[in-house]
Amino acid sequence: MRESEFDTGHLHEYVDRLRNGDRAAADRLLKAAGRRLELLARRMCGQFPTVRRHAETGDVLQGAMIRLLAALRELRPASTRHFFGLAAVQIRRELLDLARQAANRKRGKVPLADESDTEPKDQTPNPADLELWGRFHEAVEGLPVDEREVVGLVFYHGWTRAQVAELLQVSERTVHRWWQAACRRLKERLGGDLPTM
Repeated sequence: MRESEFDTGHLHEYVDRLRNGDRAAADRLLKAAGRRLELLARRMCGQFPTVRRHAETGDVLQGAMIRLLAALRELRPASTRHFFGLAAVQIRRELLDLARQAANRKRGKVPLADESDTEPKDQTPNPADLELWGRFHEAVEGLPVDEREVVGLVFYHGWTRAQVAELLQVSERTVHRWWQAACRRLKERLGGDLPTM
């Protein structure tokens, strides 16, 4: 099935089959959504400079897809829009875990097999920056649904406000209001600091 044919009906069919033990359904589901999921993972990896240095997009995507399939065994997304929102959450969680591992390596808690003494030190992110980015991505998950969805589409997916408004069937003004509210809430939760975006 081509991705263009991946609608809510097909999504529900695959999720139902997956929940009934049909392993082929998982393959079909990920194949149908694969290109969009890969683009999403690539874009989201760009927001995690430490992870980018130690993990390929494919590795991140694979870990996130394992999480996604586990989540789909428990719930059934209401639409393809919700499916891709759920996928974004799983990719974000995978990236957060990888960022924490990288921060632990940086602090010397876990040795890195592939790091050498000749690696330029100025390319290593500041641990405080890593912590702020980690807290930022965790705070996004705690936003109200409308705000979280707007942040997900604008920040992680790279959509314009016009595209978001069209998808959510609201005005651009509403999208702007949700974006501003999300930024204020994130700034409060992060003690007044937002990472450089």
